[in-house]
Amino acid sequence: MKITPIPSNAGTFTLSHTAYSPALFAACRAIPGCTRAGSKAIQGSADAIECAIQYLVEEKGLREDCFEGRELLAPQVIDRFRYGADERLRQYQIDAVHFLKDQKRAILADDMGLGKTAVGISASISFITTKRVLIVCPSYVRGVWHNSHDGGELSKWANAGGPLNAYNTVFECKGTKPNNPLAAYEFVVCHYDILHAWADVIQKWAPEIVIFDECHFLMNPESRRTKAARSVSEKAEYVWGLSGTPMTNRPKDLWGVLSTICPQRFGDNFFPFGLRYCGAYKEQVTPDKTVWKFDGSSNLTELNARLKHFMLRRTKTDVALELPAKTRQVIRCDVGGPKRKAVEAIIPEKGAALRASLAAAADAKLEAHVLPLIQSHLEAGARVVVATYRKAVAEYIAKTCGGAFIHSGVSMARREAIIHELRQRDGASLLVGTIDSTSTGIDLSYADVGICAELTYEPHELLQWEARLHRYGQKNLVLIQYPIAIGTTDELIADVVISKLSVLEESMGGFAETGLRNSFSGTEEDIMNELYKGLGL
Repeated sequence: MKITPIPSNAGTFTLSHTAYSPALFAACRAIPGCTRAGSKAIQGSADAIECAIQYLVEEKGLREDCFEGRELLAPQVIDRFRYGADERLRQYQIDAVHFLKDQKRAILADDMGLGKTAVGISASISFITTKRVLIVCPSYVRGVWHNSHDGGELSKWANAGGPLNAYNTVFECKGTKPNNPLAAYEFVVCHYDILHAWADVIQKWAPEIVIFDECHFLMNPESRRTKAARSVSEKAEYVWGLSGTPMTNRPKDLWGVLSTICPQRFGDNFFPFGLRYCGAYKEQVTPDKTVWKFDGSSNLTELNARLKHFMLRRTKTDVALELPAKTRQVIRCDVGGPKRKAVEAIIPEKGAALRASLAAAADAKLEAHVLPLIQSHLEAGARVVVATYRKAVAEYIAKTCGGAFIHSGVSMARREAIIHELRQRDGASLLVGTIDSTSTGIDLSYADVGICAELTYEPHELLQWEARLHRYGQKNLVLIQYPIAIGTTDELIADVVISKLSVLEESMGGFAETGLRNSFSGTEEDIMNELYKGLGL
């Protein structure tokens, strides 16, 4: 049998025989994504043809050496950076950029915290000519891609080595649709919840590259967002999915993602995919009615081999030597307009006014941004620690997201017992506590992610809390996230306090707790003056 690429359809191959072969067409029926091509051949993607060959060898007894041209099925490297690699990218990220461009329709499934956003942006700007790029993401991470304060990751990465000024060429879909077309923009950012409403405008804009961030949001093929996602991406040359968890539970969950990002690769309907990979079985629901169930899994080795053709996944362990020990990330959250309150008339004391403003900011971002962020990490299997200032907020987060809860009133022995239990647990876990109960005297170094859900304006408290998650000299990799509500006092903390943490941290020479507060003598007073000035106090 002979393997031949189809020149008019890149990435598609034929497997042909010299005569009609029942075995060949049995393989075609068994492998999702294979189709008949006349009376003597079948066709499909490289992974589909490879699986058909394995079927013929294992099920029909054909010899491995009877397939001519099998080497053509190996992935080919076909592109390189236009400007050369951005020196800020790590090598594994550069490899991911090449992978996305080579595959055209691909999924980057790297572990959380490995910089998938930077890879997506760097890949999209590395072409000879400017391309129209659509970024679709959950509402709670819009501020990661683009925000009005500093342009977000687009502003940070899209200018590197290329001609784009992303801050001036980004349009964010929200509110009323514009009367003018989107032709003036290189980047359009839209979140999943409103994608259906903007689909007609985006289709007219005709994106050439579509990036689906957290693409597991597309796992329901019948949902409004998934149907809209297919409509805006079907004519794009490049479609890339980014997700640390493209399959959240079972192979069935992959269908919506696969049929959107790489349609036809597994066929044009779910049933053959379900039969092959979802442990399909019939269930008698009534005396007269039988239905198919697809809640299991089957042929996982084969599915994994197929996914590797267009899905790249690396864990933190795989790239540990290239990663910094701790990554601090500010996520700016759109909470629907200015919510900074002048409360001096109500509360005369400056510190109380600042505290009240921070509480208002925390409340504004909690439901729409902080809770989904926590859930996304838990779904990815992370061990998460969340800190708040108020006890009631910590308790609410713990109950809503299903986590353990501690506060200053919990004895140290009880805190240590709770943490020990979480440390021994396999898979995802959540600890939520007030910042005073999670910043001193305990070891939280088992965690992968720390989220400060409600800020404090004391720099030493933030550094002490971070130090609980990443102990000086340890090997574990930690992602520290600060969700910031745009237009609130949170932004003052981000600009005046969080932006200075790395400098203050370096000046202290590590994470030693002794004398930590005293390290800020003079500096902290300046910080407080800046905060009060920003509040108009």
